[in-house]
Amino acid sequence: MISVILAALFIFSSDASTPGSAERALPSQGRNLTTGEVVVGLHASTPLVRASCGWFEVVDGAKPPVSDNEELYVSGYDFNAATGYVTKEYSKRSRPLPVHQYSKLRCVAALKNLGLWDATKAWIIENGLYDEYLAAQDFSSDNEYFLAGKAALQQALGLSDEEIAVILQEAEL
Repeated sequence: MISVILAALFIFSSDASTPGSAERALPSQGRNLTTGEVVVGLHASTPLVRASCGWFEVVDGAKPPVSDNEELYVSGYDFNAATGYVTKEYSKRSRPLPVHQYSKLRCVAALKNLGLWDATKAWIIENGLYDEYLAAQDFSSDNEYFLAGKAALQQALGLSDEEIAVILQEAEL
């Protein structure tokens, strides 16, 4: 049982409602917050004795499901003085999708390998985007013009998402 306690994390709270420390290892002794008595051997003490010294063992709370562009974070702690435990409360927030950079030259090479460069070049010219194409150094997955052009070109050429993914994978920097 002691090895489990040693691996556990604890939070100190003098009022059993707000964290007074970050999650950390349990100290070997504490002071009872009501009586002022020093308690030696907190590791071998019961959860209620540890809580009387302000130390609450941290347990995980329910974690909401997250999508690929979300992440969990600890949004708070729910202290339970009757049990001596504090439960982590989780919330989710948006996580920015990673930005991918693509080489224009590698895009052309991938399109040529698939026999699609001539049709792509014709589409660029027909849509009055040749100057923009020439001015672009590299393409970026967070650039609205690149994303709009990629979607329009995909539709014009009848390419699947998988085919576009292969082209971009070959062109990624």
